[in-house]
Amino acid sequence: MLDIQGQSIELILNERIPDQKFEKSEVAIPLFRLTGDTIEANIPALGNKNVINKIKFPKMVGCRDTAYGYLFFNGVENNSLKANIPMLIGNYNQSQPMKLWIDMNCNFDFNDDGDPDEIVRNFKYIDLILNNSKVTDGLYITRLSKFNFSNNSSYYFMLEKYFKNLYPNRRFLGPNYCFREQQLRTVAKRVHIGNDSFSIGLYDGNGNGLYTDEEEDEIVIGEYHDKFISTLEEDGAIVFSNKKTYTFSKRGLIYEVSNIDQAGKFLSIKLLSNKVAIGPEIGKKLKFKFKTHKDKYVKLKKYRCKKVVLYFFDWNNPELKNDTIALNEIHHKYGKKIKVIILNYGSQPGLIKNYVQFGKISYICGISSKEINLKCSVEKYPSTIFLKRFNKVKLTNTSPQEILEQLNNKKL
Repeated sequence: MLDIQGQSIELILNERIPDQKFEKSEVAIPLFRLTGDTIEANIPALGNKNVINKIKFPKMVGCRDTAYGYLFFNGVENNSLKANIPMLIGNYNQSQPMKLWIDMNCNFDFNDDGDPDEIVRNFKYIDLILNNSKVTDGLYITRLSKFNFSNNSSYYFMLEKYFKNLYPNRRFLGPNYCFREQQLRTVAKRVHIGNDSFSIGLYDGNGNGLYTDEEEDEIVIGEYHDKFISTLEEDGAIVFSNKKTYTFSKRGLIYEVSNIDQAGKFLSIKLLSNKVAIGPEIGKKLKFKFKTHKDKYVKLKKYRCKKVVLYFFDWNNPELKNDTIALNEIHHKYGKKIKVIILNYGSQPGLIKNYVQFGKISYICGISSKEINLKCSVEKYPSTIFLKRFNKVKLTNTSPQEILEQLNNKKL
């Protein structure tokens, strides 16, 4: 357990936590039989031009046959094949493992890249560690495994047809010999701080083994026991910019992140003890029911298939008139996709009913409570929260006018 109030603590990022796309990834790496001393590449980044390169073989004594394919990795400078890394797979007799050579410097010489990885028969998976060519301690991990087509024969036939049509001049080995490629792009640390605990990490957005690239990489936040950590901004991920420090909130407290290692080995965090986060956490799913001006209870989840603007107010709010104008415009322009709900604290249904009637309010108006305010972390009035679908928090500490401007600019 760490106590970091007011001081900066360095965290060693020592765990690879999969992101939300990991288990769903069905990316297939096709393998082709090597029949000579050249390998072919058909690269979309090169206009799908078929490139043929002569290779230098490694020592392959006792190898029965050889296949080749390409891994994705964006961390090799001056790679003529862009983010595609050539690999050779040597198949030996049944008592020996297969061997996999990766041409890490992309010079088509498989003799100068170190020892091959070994793949045992009936392997579950193998994690390949790839180093950035410029920052060599920047690592990228690709997990290779085999597909199980027993319950997915349609995908088998789709892969077979797709790769045979795409590469008619190559000897495609078939879907059973394809690798399933999954990428472990997040380095993280699970931490205890005081009475709190969570996961924090860095996400390699462009797949180059580095973790601080502007507009590509991210700081990601999750729960302590999460098996997966989300890279979505609406779940709290922070995209890198040109700033040196970043802040995030967790359970009402604000933390500062700084001293972030380019290679993803460490970062520092500090609890900003004099600051308290306003509004619920990004990504939190809100659950509550409220009483409408018609004196009927409605559950928020009724509107889970739409985005929602939640507006909390009291009668002393000097911005109520301007906020109402913006809320009306949101309702009339975007009402098919967005539900506007305003909740007043401290009033009786009769007073709210009069407000709706005389104010000609056409969106939902209801009453908040201490329980609702607590669930939504409402500390002041007015408070505006924007929910994405399924009632998950996307924006807090905002205003109806700011939401309207983002909607008009197609940013929400």
